Amino acid sequence: MVSQNLIKDYFTYEFWVKAEKSTSKNTRFLILPKNINRATDLTGIGIAVSFNNIQVLETGAKFSPIIEVHRDLNYWTHIAVVYQNKEIYLYINSNLVKRIVSKKELVLFVPQSVNRNNFAGSIRGLRIWSYSRNASEIKSFMNQLLPSDEKGLVFNYHGDIRNRVITKTRNTIKKKNNKKDTKIIALYLPQFHEIKENNNWWGKGFTEWSNTKKAKPLFHNHYQPREPYRDFYYDLTNPGVRAWQAKLAKQYGIFGFCYYHYWFKGRRLLERPFNEVLASGKPDFPFCLSWANEPWTRNWNGGSRNVLMPEDYGEKRDWKEHFNYLIKAFKDKRYIRVNNKPLFVIYRPETIPNLIDMMDYWEELAIQHGLEGIYFVQTFNGFRPLSPINRFDAAVEFEPHFTLAHGKDNNFWKLVNGYNGKAKYLDYDRIWESILSRNNKQHKKVFLGAFTDWDNTARMQSSGTIYHGATPAKFKNYLSRQIDRANNVYDSEFLFINAWNEWAEGAYLEPDKKFKYGYLEAVRDALKMNR
Repeated sequence: MVSQNLIKDYFTYEFWVKAEKSTSKNTRFLILPKNINRATDLTGIGIAVSFNNIQVLETGAKFSPIIEVHRDLNYWTHIAVVYQNKEIYLYINSNLVKRIVSKKELVLFVPQSVNRNNFAGSIRGLRIWSYSRNASEIKSFMNQLLPSDEKGLVFNYHGDIRNRVITKTRNTIKKKNNKKDTKIIALYLPQFHEIKENNNWWGKGFTEWSNTKKAKPLFHNHYQPREPYRDFYYDLTNPGVRAWQAKLAKQYGIFGFCYYHYWFKGRRLLERPFNEVLASGKPDFPFCLSWANEPWTRNWNGGSRNVLMPEDYGEKRDWKEHFNYLIKAFKDKRYIRVNNKPLFVIYRPETIPNLIDMMDYWEELAIQHGLEGIYFVQTFNGFRPLSPINRFDAAVEFEPHFTLAHGKDNNFWKLVNGYNGKAKYLDYDRIWESILSRNNKQHKKVFLGAFTDWDNTARMQSSGTIYHGATPAKFKNYLSRQIDRANNVYDSEFLFINAWNEWAEGAYLEPDKKFKYGYLEAVRDALKMNR
């Protein structure tokens, strides 16, 4: 193979092979990154196939088999090698037969041409993907012809590589896809400024940074505290900060923010940053609102203990007052719309006693104010019941909570030795694989969700929930696949990321000291992979 581009961290190599019985053991079809400079420490990954043997190789200063499987290849056999952050998986006919962890970070070079290297047999359907495919994806598509502009597919030759060199890397299948690209909306927390209520409840000067700063690691390699890049502990009442956020989001491909909105029977909390966004017209960046209709409690999770601010929904008079506040946002030219209706998310609709009556009344008021209605979105957030409410136009999956609530919790939990006894955390990779393998069983419009990371021990200390193992590289891989599902499975116009700035819950895209701009770069790259 002649090398062209370098892929690292995540990739999939797959092909069909059939050996001839006359093939000797030493005559192989080789897939090797031949332009690796052996004087460097750059290590590639290669595959060697003979008539009854499959080897996965590390190719650096020497060629070292790291996986070897004996298998009769006299019949057409599908082989896939998946690389995922040092983990290597060998699939034969979509069945996992071997998994190892490499001691090195391996790379793969995308070829310009391929040859059969004196292998007496046939190779066809040779593909390289720029992400790690799972068993169901491999099985579903291994018999299909795919267009070369398939998202994530960086090398594709569906012909038979037999007695000649193939230099063609693009086939002629044209993809008919008139769907719009999915837009990324990031959930946005406004609790980065002082309010009198928080000062009374938690002490003078309290903001979200107060919790973030006091976090401590609970076990070895536990990433706490989370510190913003260059110690930028901002205040959202500063319009320059809001302008910086919008500029940064736009630069890396974020379409808009979904601001959390708090309403307690006429009383508003944390409203100042958004009110100033509305009044000033700046930043010029799309937005929508998510009504976080939970009581505020001392245990931070909306539970019933030690209620600081109860959620009382009132009747028609309160509904009208609430609508009169919302209409100012709904009429703003920056407000995100679907079918010319402002998109409005409700986080806990199941807790609202007269929900349908309230929604019908708001719809009526919206039409009276010259709108075509309101595009109501229900949050699938993990609270029971998990079923959709028919009055809503769509639902949004709030991850990782929604997936965890589907059960099978034992598949995700791991136990480690903590600094004060045993500590538990959830496996980041396992929860993401569960997210990506779930189908839309709701039979309604669903906006998919994604999450960068989750660790709310800054708020909850040892009672918090930790998803361990997140990195920007992993997030890029998973987000790319989720965008592909949003585009091609769910036909979803939007994908919601949790979150832009949930620092005390470990869910943020903003730059930090450890990864700098890594998560934003992951969003940019995942979007590019799906263009």
